[in-house]
Amino acid sequence: MAKNGKIIVCKFGGSSAADAEKFRVIKNVVLSNCKRKIIVVSAPGKRFDGDEKVTDLLVEAAAERRKEIREKILRKVKERFYDFTALFGENTDKERVKKEIDCALDGSEGETLVSRGEFLSAKILAEFLGFDFADAKNLVKIRNERIDEDGCLRAAQEVKIGRGLVVPGFYGENERGEIKLLPRGGSDLTGAVLSFAFGTETYENFTDVDGVFDANPKEAGETRVGEKISYAQLRKFSQCGAKVMSAEACGFLRRFSVKTIIKKDDKGKCTVVSAATRYKGKFFASIAAVKVVIKKCDGISDGEFFADVFGAAKNIGLKIFSFFSKNDDLTIYFSHDCPRKIFEFSDYAKKRGFGVFACENVCLFNLFCNKKIAR
Repeated sequence: MAKNGKIIVCKFGGSSAADAEKFRVIKNVVLSNCKRKIIVVSAPGKRFDGDEKVTDLLVEAAAERRKEIREKILRKVKERFYDFTALFGENTDKERVKKEIDCALDGSEGETLVSRGEFLSAKILAEFLGFDFADAKNLVKIRNERIDEDGCLRAAQEVKIGRGLVVPGFYGENERGEIKLLPRGGSDLTGAVLSFAFGTETYENFTDVDGVFDANPKEAGETRVGEKISYAQLRKFSQCGAKVMSAEACGFLRRFSVKTIIKKDDKGKCTVVSAATRYKGKFFASIAAVKVVIKKCDGISDGEFFADVFGAAKNIGLKIFSFFSKNDDLTIYFSHDCPRKIFEFSDYAKKRGFGVFACENVCLFNLFCNKKIAR
């Protein structure tokens, strides 16, 4: 498929869309380049240390069965979005915007409710930019739990871009016409899918840092931005736990040869990702994980024990970074971002008669360079 060099897909993550002031920055960035026509936006992230992400609040509300607690959580979400009405002048009916916020949140359940953070971000940003709102359910098609590439292509062909489009990240529509969430970090995948569907040459991923660093700036004193890296390197870095871009989005962009630029703004440094480039230095990634030690019970073979434990982890949906066994103990390092699933896993292990001897937050480390991931 021929590439369209006249359109750029831009994705702004939660940290870049955390409040009204960040939306003003987005507007300046988007309108500074007339090629930036398709904008993907996440739900508002943390505004400061100790703040709550809107998506985390919505996940909590969707799982809450007590009406009064659910309403209290949703009130926090509504107030976050009410603050965005400060963007609009006298020509915009702010009470109408607030009613739309209330309607979107009060009338939703399950995955639809969780997706409303991105939905409302995109609705508000579209009105602020003067672009059209394009619901992700009409563009990101999912079949058998996977991106339906043909369906996405057909959907893109039916859309008129006009001055520009704002699309919510993080969700799409399955074959039954239901809202389906993408994995956490799914707005990266939304941007990748739209870059493929609209045939763009370039995908810009705006984040809160200047690009892909060779180490975590919070944990390593002196770091450098990898100005040019390959998709294989970026995917490996993501798989090691770096919150740069989801591994699935990396694979999608690589398959369709979309040049990706990761940056904070147009003023500082950036990282250009393509199949033809490669960073020659080393990457050092630190990974936050939860360490769980499980002891095998009597009367079960090692094979049955491992099959039971790993099968349970897979069914629950836990991501395993690493593991090792010693005597009758099995030590597993899980991703730290699913505490409820880890508790569910621990409860399952106890019910099976296995001993759960430790469940603690730890930090793993990964050191790799281009030689280790080169084909």
